[in-house]
Amino acid sequence: MAGQTETLISTIMTWIDIGRLNPGDAIDEAALVAEFGISCTPVREALLQLEAVGLIRRNPRKGATVFRPPLEEFLAILEVHAKLEGMAAGLAARRLSKDSAEALERIVATREAHSAKKGRCRAGFLLPAGSPVP
Repeated sequence: MAGQTETLISTIMTWIDIGRLNPGDAIDEAALVAEFGISCTPVREALLQLEAVGLIRRNPRKGATVFRPPLEEFLAILEVHAKLEGMAAGLAARRLSKDSAEALERIVATREAHSAKKGRCRAGFLLPAGSPVP
């Protein structure tokens, strides 16, 4: 049963990643049972574990849905994410060896030279060299 539960968790997470399941979408337990040919127990266990990590919400008599935070909560999540990202960058910079820093400088210089010669890419569009980035 643990193998079925883990497989189902992995599949649901993949479906969320690729957009087959989107925030607010209902998760139909009966459809999962039928699609995977398993009993209700591994489906319920998978949904409990996904709820425990915050990916889904289970509502009594309404079933499970993919987590969709309200705007205020979403903005709070983004704020925490931005702070953690900045802290991680600072930590990485402090631990960067001299050789790695020099290699990074060479990479940045190469990228800047390429952009000056070929143009910059912005939001999926190639901009001509010298044009301002919108």
